[in-house]
Amino acid sequence: MIQRIYETRLICPAELALPIPPEATPAADAVVRTNAAGDDYLAAKDGREDLLAQRMADAQAQCPAVASPQP
Repeated sequence: MIQRIYETRLICPAELALPIPPEATPAADAVVRTNAAGDDYLAAKDGREDLLAQRMADAQAQCPAVASPQP
């Protein structure tokens, strides 16, 4: 008789244990000047950053060993 045992293990990359760095904030005296193309670029960059941070948080939540609340 042959017995087969199937086991599924959730393996999480070590990178998921690293905390997500806080959002960058400009200094009180910072000056940012752009044109329409620069605004579009910054909006796209911010949107990408938000998406990646959410994906990291979602992935961390799927890994019980590394799940931790995010500020």
